[in-house]
Amino acid sequence: FEDPNALREAFAWCDRMTYEFEHIPTTALHHVLNQDNCARKLWPSVQVLENAQDRIAEKKALAQAGAPLATWQEIRTHTDLRMKFNELSFPSQKYILKTSRGGYDGKGQWRLGDAASWQSCLEETSGRTDIFPLVLEEECRLLMEVSVIVGRHPDLGIYVFRSEEHT
Repeated sequence: FEDPNALREAFAWCDRMTYEFEHIPTTALHHVLNQDNCARKLWPSVQVLENAQDRIAEKKALAQAGAPLATWQEIRTHTDLRMKFNELSFPSQKYILKTSRGGYDGKGQWRLGDAASWQSCLEETSGRTDIFPLVLEEECRLLMEVSVIVGRHPDLGIYVFRSEEHT
């Protein structure tokens, strides 16, 4: 994924290319897509990939598309996080604090439901400028988790793959 020559070869070899996970570096991909005019071969687009790599960009794109979202806000600094903690009275709404980039499958997340969990999180994130900005999201009770993979192409149509897990 980081070798422009290997990417160029892959794009030359196939008619269409997709990806199944979002942790793909995009620098070399941008270079190949821009230079070699292969952008029509990649679906979803590199913009979709980059949105999926950043929870804040992803939430903004989903909101713009009219998708329902849990109430959330961007936390830019540790000071912002401490100020949010000071605004709350307990017991309060439960929250999940998430890294904007790099977290997956519960990694880079803190469940915050009481003063003790907030205090622990504040201590753990103190001095850690590398993890900001963060996303603070109200916890939602989920009835089910649905995973949907959609393949869409302007000429070939739409293909949907879906799995459900009841909680």
